[in-house]
Amino acid sequence: MNHNQIRRRLATIAFGIVIAAGSVASAQAQRRLATIAFGIVIAAGSVASAQAQREPAAPFAPSSGTTSPSVYATTTVKDFLVICGNDQGGCADEVGMALDYKMVMDGTANICLPGPDYAGAALDYLNAHPETHDMPTEDGIYLALRKVYSC
Repeated sequence: MNHNQIRRRLATIAFGIVIAAGSVASAQAQRRLATIAFGIVIAAGSVASAQAQREPAAPFAPSSGTTSPSVYATTTVKDFLVICGNDQGGCADEVGMALDYKMVMDGTANICLPGPDYAGAALDYLNAHPETHDMPTEDGIYLALRKVYSC
C-alpha cells in the first residue's frame, strides 16, 4: 500500500468517525470522537506531505498496457470508471477522499449520507451521466455525491 492509499484510508476512517459522532447522544463523547477524527486527518496530511516530497503521482495512461492502472492516479471521471471494475475497494476509497477534499465542513455542504456505504450510488450516478466523464475525477465524484445525497 502506497502513501496515497494510506492517506485515503485514514481520511475515510476519520469521516466514518465523524458520522458515528453524530449518532452519539453525549456531547462529551461527540467532542472526543471529533478530536480523534481530527488527529487522524492530521496524520493523513503528514502521510500525504511525505509522499509529495518523495515523488509525484504518475497520471493514468490507459494506452500503456504495461502496468495495472490505479484509481488513485486517474485524472478524469471516465478513466476512474474504467478502472473501478477492477478495484472496487480503491474506488470506494477514492469516493471518500473526493468527499473529504471537496466538502467544506461549515454546514453548507447540503450532503446527507445514509451511512458508511455511500460510494456505490455515486458510481451509478457517474455511469448514468456521461456529461461528467470529462470532469476531473474528484470534481465529478463530489458532484455525484451532491446530486445523489442532497439533504
